[in-house]
Amino acid sequence: MQVEIKQMPALRVATVHHTGSYARISEAFEQLGRIAGPANLFGPESAMIAIYHDDPETKPESELSADAALVISRDKKVPEGLTEAELHAGRDACTTYRSRSSARSSTSR
Repeated sequence: MQVEIKQMPALRVATVHHTGSYARISEAFEQLGRIAGPANLFGPESAMIAIYHDDPETKPESELSADAALVISRDKKVPEGLTEAELHAGRDACTTYRSRSSARSSTSR
């Protein structure tokens, strides 16, 4: 996995919180998609990102905290079931996950 340090802009995101193994964050992304799609949150500026809050080398797996997030425009209303958050501009560690059908970015803040 290649990690790059990037200067990231401030972002408004809609999130689903995840606790536990980072390998299971896909479950939070599935829930995010089920809610965001019908709420018409996807647009040209949208990007799905994973936000990892803890170091898995220093915290027990059961206590790891992360968010599956969707970057959304300022004019979108965040529906019930999602949490609105503001990510401040700053330097972040970033990786890109690529599956056969898509690429997903993850950010550690």
